Amino acid sequence: MKNVTLCTTMWDKIPPEEGERREQELCDKFWATMLKSGATVARHNHTKASAKRVLQRFLTLKGVNLQLADELAEGKTLAETKTGRQINKELIEWQEKAKKEMDQVKADMQQAIKDKDEDMKKMIADEQKKLEERMRQSRADAEALSKERELDQERWRNTFMEEQKRWRDVMAEQNKQHQEAMKEIASQDRGGCLIM
Repeated sequence: MKNVTLCTTMWDKIPPEEGERREQELCDKFWATMLKSGATVARHNHTKASAKRVLQRFLTLKGVNLQLADELAEGKTLAETKTGRQINKELIEWQEKAKKEMDQVKADMQQAIKDKDEDMKKMIADEQKKLEERMRQSRADAEALSKERELDQERWRNTFMEEQKRWRDVMAEQNKQHQEAMKEIASQDRGGCLIM
């Protein structure tokens, strides 16, 4: 993951000690695996200089095409990408597991009713409520994730297109400057001697 830089922002909104504590928490709890795999952390304070400092690192790195980015650039929705299909598969597997657990709880409840075991019925009813709440929360999380991914996809596309246009403009400007410099050099050429 040497081509990944994780940026922290809003340093101007909180005291430096708080920002450093939060950044350390991100590094320790959420980004540890990526950092161990070669990712780096950078601070961006919403200035051009800060953005250049973050991006400068990438100029020396060899590019990597991420399959997800390629698939999104092709116009696929997140659900149509390999990553999206994997996430959906895992959600379905978890839901199937939760359904099996729910079926077992219901079967246990029926057995408890049959055995007239009131304590067991109460315990199983409590477990059933917990499982139902977990399933409801899982469905809500899946819906929120789907909506969030769609928004992320749109933001990513817009950013990608803006960066692509910006780099084309930079390259065109550099090419123009190069051509002008070459014309200037050619106009200064006098009888095989180059005047500088």
